[in-house]
Amino acid sequence: MRGNPSSPLEFSHSPKRAWPRERELVLFVKSFVRESRKFSLLIAFAVVLSALAPIPAHAATVSFNCPSGGGTYQVNDATGTLTGNTGTCSGDLTLDSSVTTIGGYALSGFRLNTLTIPSTVTTISGAPFSNGGNTLTAITVDASNPNYSSLDGVLFNKAQTELISYPASKSGTSYAIPASVTSFRYYSFSGNKFITSINIPNTVSTLEGQVFYGSQALTTVNIGTGLTSLGDQNFAWLTTLTSINVDASNASFASIDGVLYSKNISKLWAYPVGKTETSYVAPNTVTSTAYSVFSGSTKLLTVDLSPVATLSGQEFMDATSVREVIFGDSLVNLKSQVLQSASGLRKLTLGTGLTTITGGAFYGNTKLYCVIYPGSNSTIQSYSFPNGVVPVATSASCLADPAFTLSSSTETAVTGTSIAGYTISSTGGTIASYSISPAITNTPGLSFSTTTGLISGTPSTAASSRTYTITATNAANTSTRTFAITVNLAAPAFTLSSSTISATSGVAVSGYTVSSTGGTIASYSISPAISNTPGLSFSSSTGRISGTPTVAASSRTYTITATNVTSTATRDFSITVNVAAPAFTLSSSSISVTTGVVTSGYTISSTGGTIASYSISPAISNTPGLVFSTSTGLISGTPTTAATSFSYTVTATNATNSATRTFAITVIAPTPEYVAPVPVPYLKTLTTPKLNLKDGKLICTPGTYNAGYTLDGVVQGSATALFTPSSYIYNLLINGVTQTSLAVTSASSSNSWNMSVATSGSLIACSVAVNANGVTNTDRSSDNTSATSSALTTQATSITTANADYSALLSANSKAYQKALVDNRATWRKQIDAIRSNYYDTLNRIKAKGGSKMVTDTSTALKVMIAAQKKSAADYKASQPAALAAKDSADKTALAARDVAIAKANAAYGTFIESIGYGVLIP
Repeated sequence: MRGNPSSPLEFSHSPKRAWPRERELVLFVKSFVRESRKFSLLIAFAVVLSALAPIPAHAATVSFNCPSGGGTYQVNDATGTLTGNTGTCSGDLTLDSSVTTIGGYALSGFRLNTLTIPSTVTTISGAPFSNGGNTLTAITVDASNPNYSSLDGVLFNKAQTELISYPASKSGTSYAIPASVTSFRYYSFSGNKFITSINIPNTVSTLEGQVFYGSQALTTVNIGTGLTSLGDQNFAWLTTLTSINVDASNASFASIDGVLYSKNISKLWAYPVGKTETSYVAPNTVTSTAYSVFSGSTKLLTVDLSPVATLSGQEFMDATSVREVIFGDSLVNLKSQVLQSASGLRKLTLGTGLTTITGGAFYGNTKLYCVIYPGSNSTIQSYSFPNGVVPVATSASCLADPAFTLSSSTETAVTGTSIAGYTISSTGGTIASYSISPAITNTPGLSFSTTTGLISGTPSTAASSRTYTITATNAANTSTRTFAITVNLAAPAFTLSSSTISATSGVAVSGYTVSSTGGTIASYSISPAISNTPGLSFSSSTGRISGTPTVAASSRTYTITATNVTSTATRDFSITVNVAAPAFTLSSSSISVTTGVVTSGYTISSTGGTIASYSISPAISNTPGLVFSTSTGLISGTPTTAATSFSYTVTATNATNSATRTFAITVIAPTPEYVAPVPVPYLKTLTTPKLNLKDGKLICTPGTYNAGYTLDGVVQGSATALFTPSSYIYNLLINGVTQTSLAVTSASSSNSWNMSVATSGSLIACSVAVNANGVTNTDRSSDNTSATSSALTTQATSITTANADYSALLSANSKAYQKALVDNRATWRKQIDAIRSNYYDTLNRIKAKGGSKMVTDTSTALKVMIAAQKKSAADYKASQPAALAAKDSADKTALAARDVAIAKANAAYGTFIESIGYGVLIP
């Protein structure tokens, strides 16, 4: 393959499927007709057509499930071919026995752990695991496979002379190649994740192209004495590869310092792009290079190929690290793609012998700025190089690399203060722009100019030393310098909005506000403790005093301290707490009380400073029976003497002042009253009447009652005496309609009647009206709600279960029907395969016997096969309605079982209702 490795892999050859049985038969029939000359050309043609008649195809492809990790894969039903991009399998997969051919890219959409190849696979073409096989850990081949085998999870041909594929995710950093191997198939180690070194044994003579393509860990390749043939790009893009070593006895190849050459050092075959060297100079004997010798380089900066006369192509494809390439006077043709996507290429030297520059040679060379050539060369002078580059005679004529110095390399700054920064002196080529890494925003408050390369600003946050890399760029190259910045926090400083306050106990203080005038303050503290002024609190995060002082106090000075990692700062604040003047209210200003009755007086609400004591004037003894509390200010007691309104003054006093309120008391004598008691009749239900249906008769059970009256809430007479009503009138409620045609005038313990007219419906309840002492009670018969509710639940559960069982049987019948269809199709396919096999066996026997009856016997065998196929097809067609009939019969049986279960549940409920004699249909 020759192309960009990021593109899908393409194979130029793919073995085609052979049909030996049919081709052999055609040759045999032609020979027979030519030698016997007893049959016409028409008969011979008919025999050939009948022998080659294909088995009718059932579908273009057959889809198979992947049982382990999910997904499907498709196989061509006619050819048995598993082709590329036809599957999405993952996990472990054993291919179906219908697969005979695995084509190139066959597993490109798969993500398998293991793959098992059956004995039926006779062709594996191309590199089926090169795409999509990077998760494989093992490939296993059925031991009876005629063409392929596996050893320790690795795929070989049957004789194990060709190594076809080593699973990319197979564990182990090394692999001992069996002594039987003489060649590797291309891509056989592609994408390998773990192998770091590999020895090509002396038995191996051929390495197909790109054997190690995409290997992720390979560092060393050791080549034995037997290798004579080497495909292209085996070692390209392997960024981990550091050395290719060749046995000194090898007659075709050699290595110098880990670089691969032809034996006579005339051809450069491969440069391990994982080598740490930044430059390479080709030996003077090297006249040609192989494809992609430097492709994927990430370390080389300069490559000198002065003696090379012939390039194969793609030498520097994706060699992003290469900055300069030198070709000498021997090079005649600069081919297309030689420098493709060498995006870091800046300088290119060309020799005097160059006559051809093929289009596309500089595709992707976005940074090329200098083309150097000695002497006069019209091809180079007239060529339009990318980026507007004009060829020059010497490197001195090219733009110089940028270079610069900083006036200082470190600075220690302070938050809130502008930095001094540095100045820049350019000492090289003109600088187009500057950049900085990491972003200057990592030091908040600073900014960076991409035009001048300078840092400026005022840092706002303290930070330990952080190093920045300043990069100067022009078309030729880049240059860097470092600058380290440490930002220290400024010392704290602050002011208070006031330095003293005079507060009043019981009144919230506003305190002061804090203004920071220095570095960020981490915390505040106060001394002495703010608890020395009860009721106040101090915030260590804001530095403020707040709260409501509760105790008067003389002036006290507090020291507030602000602290950060750099230093501390202090301010003083003085507080004086005065007692508030007393103030209070009374819940009422006058009261009228009765002699001999306890009075609650009033309640007091303090609305000012704390009250030390109370007094009353004149003395409370002026209203005999009452007392006054000097601690609470309340009047209480029981007045003993009636008196007209008398006014008192209540005074509240504290250290600051006093306050007064007035309260008037009137005492009156009580007026006696007499209220005659009123008797209250009552009628109390003890038991309610009951009316049930039993055996077609209504059964009545009368209720019992107490009757009498109360006087001042006390029952008069016997509380246990029963009152028996003289008559009952029952009202039946049937289907929501009251029935009054039945009446009972006897007070016997029970009565029963036959229904005079058969009434259809549900008996819901009955009620009875009873009168005594002018009081009427209407009582409703009790029903059996709880019992009937339980019976209904049992009935509903049984019906639900019957329906669920029915649904489950229907589902099972449907699945059995589908399985029968699948089994019938499988039986039919086996019959067809057996008929085909028998037909081919018959043809072989006819061929072996020979003789003049060969054509006749062949025609007879064909007819037998066709007849057998027709019979098998008819049997298969008849199996479908038979399976459907079996399903319908099972469905009917399930339906009958459900109906029986439902009828049984309904009958059980009816029997229960009849037994309790309530709520059934009246016959």
